Amino acid sequence: MQALFTDADAFKAVKDGLKDKDGKMRMKAIEGLSDDDITALVQYLRGLKK
Repeated sequence: MQALFTDADAFKAVKDGLKDKDGKMRMKAIEGLSDDDITALVQYLRGLKK
């Protein structure tokens, strides 16, 4: 599933949330994280891929 998202897509999903094609919220934005925190989170999650 990770292959379907670029790092930029993952960053945007964490920062802004994620909606489906119909505009329904699928994932809320994670509040309180700096851009550096989000970048580190995305890189951490990429590291879990095996």
